[in-house]
Amino acid sequence: MAPVNSVASLGCYARIYANSMASIHKQPGKPNWFAAFIGPDGQRHFRSTGTPEKSLAKRVALEFEQASRAARTGRLNESTVRKTLADLYALANGNQLSSSTITDFFQAWLKRKGVEAGERTYERYETVVQHLLRYLGPKASKDISHLSAKDITDLRDNLAASLSPSSANFTVKVLRVALNQARRDGVVDTNEASRVSLIQRLGRSPRRPFTLPELTSILSVANNEWRGMILTGLYSGLRLGDVAELAWSNLDLKNAKLNVQTGKTGRIVDLPKRAGEGPLTNATDCGEPSDEIPVGEGV
Repeated sequence: MAPVNSVASLGCYARIYANSMASIHKQPGKPNWFAAFIGPDGQRHFRSTGTPEKSLAKRVALEFEQASRAARTGRLNESTVRKTLADLYALANGNQLSSSTITDFFQAWLKRKGVEAGERTYERYETVVQHLLRYLGPKASKDISHLSAKDITDLRDNLAASLSPSSANFTVKVLRVALNQARRDGVVDTNEASRVSLIQRLGRSPRRPFTLPELTSILSVANNEWRGMILTGLYSGLRLGDVAELAWSNLDLKNAKLNVQTGKTGRIVDLPKRAGEGPLTNATDCGEPSDEIPVGEGV
């Protein structure tokens, strides 16, 4: 849309306005002009244009009438309403109304987080966005103002049915962060995710290590690669994600240490082979495994 002070734009609107049924009026004691137009119900309506400027008030009145005409002929769909509101906002403020579809906003937000967040954090955020867009289906192509607290609650409950409560709660927390950004950007007025409560994990059992029979069962079905990862995690205490990232450069044979920067906290830790033992001399000098933990091909 042309700027408000455009002579050509004002002339165009003046010609259309002259042939329309819309009109503007002043009310005693009111600084702003009021628009009169035929509504979708066929009745004449009066609405404030929100401006004391006559030429701008005429343009607002015309937008009201065009939207009403579209409604009377069955052409007032979501796209038309959004365009009308955007046009009115541009008339009043001189710039465009911020808007975005759900998909476009979250893809842009992910791109921003790709710069701001660590790799692991970004991957978790990306998973949350994939869950959301997949769950919404066609609704993901609608304006982000259509994303409701009910949508997010339903997504939370859907995930809780197949994943852990903590995973479902993490999804809600990530959406809160994203929609806070949307509110700061002026894309939404309310953070709908902030209205969604977290699942209370009643009767949560404490974490415990695997028992030896459980480890034996796991190792019995693991292939060689997974067997190595499981045993490394067992004897080092590392998370599997950190085990998967290990390289020869992490192994200090001279000092019998494993130097690792953990993915979750970013801390650099040195893991000794065993207290009181000397340096490693080769990659297979790892001492004797527990007699109760099978590690060979016969597992």
